[in-house]
Amino acid sequence: MRRSLSQPGSPPGTAQSPLRVLQAFRFAPTEPEHINRLLTWAELPAAGRILDLGSGNGCIAAQMRAQRPDLTFCLVDKDQLALDSAGPEWQTHCTDICSVPEPDNAFDAVICFYAMGYVSQVDFFHEVARLARVAAPVFIVDMVPIHHADRALSLFGYAIRDRASVESQAESVGLKLDFYMEPTDDGTWGESQFPGYFHIFFGDLRPAIWRFMKA
Repeated sequence: MRRSLSQPGSPPGTAQSPLRVLQAFRFAPTEPEHINRLLTWAELPAAGRILDLGSGNGCIAAQMRAQRPDLTFCLVDKDQLALDSAGPEWQTHCTDICSVPEPDNAFDAVICFYAMGYVSQVDFFHEVARLARVAAPVFIVDMVPIHHADRALSLFGYAIRDRASVESQAESVGLKLDFYMEPTDDGTWGESQFPGYFHIFFGDLRPAIWRFMKA
């Protein structure tokens, strides 16, 4: 579920290092269309400073910036090698996503793609609420269980929480739900990335998207 470049160590966006979004789910036929769809749903503010929690090497941020050059990104990940491979043009913090060395209300929007399951849900939303400015969108792409929808599951140590618990925790720290959706994905892309194993790993899960607003 982590994002990577085809050639680690090369700056994002170079001809020698085409970007790849290595995730189990894709919501459009091509990668640029997938990113465009995420941008449409996220509605990131014009000229916004965006916090990318669990950014990996900045692949998604780079593709978003290619389509929205008005945006600036701060990448946060615990993997220093991944951050180094993003290139020198990014602001980065190698740290836990629940402990970001930035002041309160520092960001116009927060995005998080398949990363909140690595940390305490309580700590995650407290940190998001601290860092987001008033009226900032918080855009989360993750997964929810198909069965046993009232309890969390675990995939190789990654916690997949149910919708209700995510929304309850977010709302407890002043994040108001704008919308929730489960985008259509037929599994074709996932099967190409995890041949023979996609339905074993992800058959009990479905993609989920939340957009909250900082009250």
